[in-house]
Amino acid sequence: MTRKLLASVALAAAAAGLAAPAAAVDKTVAPHIAPLFIIREAAAADAQARTVDYNQLLTVQTVDPAPGVRLLEPHKAPVGLTLVPANAPLVAAARVGGGVVYCYTPPSSIWVAEGQRWCFDDADRDGRFEAVYATFQERGSSRIAYSGGLSVMRGKPLRYQPMSEAPTAPEVLALRYVGPTDGEIVDGHVTRGVVEFELMMGPDRVHLSAIATIRAHTDALGRGRGRGRGRGPLGIEIAIEEARADGRARVQVTATAPVGEARL
Repeated sequence: MTRKLLASVALAAAAAGLAAPAAAVDKTVAPHIAPLFIIREAAAADAQARTVDYNQLLTVQTVDPAPGVRLLEPHKAPVGLTLVPANAPLVAAARVGGGVVYCYTPPSSIWVAEGQRWCFDDADRDGRFEAVYATFQERGSSRIAYSGGLSVMRGKPLRYQPMSEAPTAPEVLALRYVGPTDGEIVDGHVTRGVVEFELMMGPDRVHLSAIATIRAHTDALGRGRGRGRGRGPLGIEIAIEEARADGRARVQVTATAPVGEARL
């Protein structure tokens, strides 16, 4: 790029109220994030196939949030409105591709209101968040399961410190049977189709948010065969013995999510 063109770019940026382009190594790129949590106890795999119906929970485990941090200074909008107060606990979320960011969920009832959330990143680990992100979360119930894309926002560096206590309460991780969603019906059975399951998270067995979908494919006999065909997030494996046109199925959870840190 010529010197004249570089000057033109800088002038255009200044006219738009932006800083001149920084070197590539200094550029803040908005990441995608995924839920990060710790599975407290194991769930037993099925010894044999069982009959299940729509919305039935197949496994239930307790999960803890990953270690969080406390924001020591408030994050404010340019007009001075406080968006995240000082001393607010921040929940860890996995940065897709590696790393961790920390996000704030406003206190509310058992349902988390739909709206904008704020996430923070300290890439150089100097004890200050130099990157601020915004994300939109739909109405749900989990305070741990952050996911989706982030938008880069402006903000001054903010100090924080690790928390000795958990940033939010433990939650439930459940595997839910959804039912057949595709296929051919032969003699009342679903063949050459798809049987779906959902991983869900929330404060109890009733208030759950879907965080991942598992699709098990069935063959001409209506069975899901082969180690990889029913494998899902966290190493969960599900075998399909039969899926019926009325939505019920004979399934076997052959592998469950292991104890320890987990990310989707």
